[in-house]
Amino acid sequence: MPSKRNHRRPQGTGSFFDKNGATHYRWRPVPGKPQKTRRVCAIGELTKTQKEQKARDIEAAYAAEQAAKAEEERKKAATTAAAEKKVGTDAKGIH
Repeated sequence: MPSKRNHRRPQGTGSFFDKNGATHYRWRPVPGKPQKTRRVCAIGELTKTQKEQKARDIEAAYAAEQAAKAEEERKKAATTAAAEKKVGTDAKGIH
């Protein structure tokens, strides 16, 4: 009996689809959150292997972007907390 081959990608690896003359990549960066979609290339421009490499690059760039945003928010929160602490200290010295 011939074995059945599963041609699906593993769960969580995203998917490719063609739309408006371009190949797009859709993946879910955080389980339970909305999917992200990015344009990869024009239809037929890249091989499957090249598209997969570009998809990994897209995911890595998105992760780096999110990490930078998180770091910026952390610094902003620390600066705000330090400013509030200083204002509270100055207000105590006035009385």
